[in-house]
Amino acid sequence: MPTSPQSDRAPAVSTTEKGGAWRVEPTRGPWRTQGWVPTWAYIPIHDAAHNLVATLYPDLSHGYTREQVEANAHLIVAAPEMLVMLKRIEVEIGEGSAEGRAIDLLPDRTVKQLRAAITKAEGQS
Repeated sequence: MPTSPQSDRAPAVSTTEKGGAWRVEPTRGPWRTQGWVPTWAYIPIHDAAHNLVATLYPDLSHGYTREQVEANAHLIVAAPEMLVMLKRIEVEIGEGSAEGRAIDLLPDRTVKQLRAAITKAEGQS
């Protein structure tokens, strides 16, 4: 059965219940960018279904270089995959084995920073 292009797209807003509170899920990754749109000097960011997720309009008058703006765009594009990996790391280091849990070998500060990064990425901080 053929699907319409609309059915391949992520919902505009999806919510999950977490600890009794609702939160909005971000647009699913992977995201991508093709770099600058030269005629308008902006960088569009699209999801896997080619929907526009964000547009970076840099203010080059503040001294940022084109290279810095492109580096920021690449960081934004990598965000969904990095969040998934941070969550996976958090789960895997917390799981026990015959030798113990990896989380017990990490400094508390590192674990707190990992969890703080996840919380920040989810808009909870």
